[in-house]
Amino acid sequence: MPLYDVTNPKPRLVTPEDAESYEGIRALKRKLPKQTFDKIVRTVDNAILGCKPSQSSKLVWTRSSALFGHNSMQPKQHIDHLWDSVVAVVGPDKECLKAVGGLLRWRISMIENDTWLVYRQETGEIDPIDKKQITVSEYWINNRFVMPAKPKVEFGGLLEAWGAKLHGQN
Repeated sequence: MPLYDVTNPKPRLVTPEDAESYEGIRALKRKLPKQTFDKIVRTVDNAILGCKPSQSSKLVWTRSSALFGHNSMQPKQHIDHLWDSVVAVVGPDKECLKAVGGLLRWRISMIENDTWLVYRQETGEIDPIDKKQITVSEYWINNRFVMPAKPKVEFGGLLEAWGAKLHGQN
């Protein structure tokens, strides 16, 4: 089952290929030794697998700060290795945060047994460098989500009229 971005009124399927094409991920793949890249991917995958519904709710909800922050349930050495590896490639600024978020988006998009949704939400804070609104992505599972059908476009006689005009019949 897929990952859908439901930020906008028209949900969009996020394919693994689209998510993997993010420059931050491509830079990590190019610049890190394969063994290191594979290890940080395992850290991301294990964090996602650790997302379990609580006893009081069947909702599974998360974001990268919950999975890879100071209070992460993952072993500290794995989280430190993830951040150290990403910082070594993209630097310690917001590109680092985007790269880790990109890894999470990519790996969630590959999960086949659940339907994940992502919503990008504004934080109300402005980035001091580029003056843009800072957003965070929130993820959750909703196996009852159904992609809305595309509206059927009725052309009626439009195509015939256009063809007649092309052939000088109008």
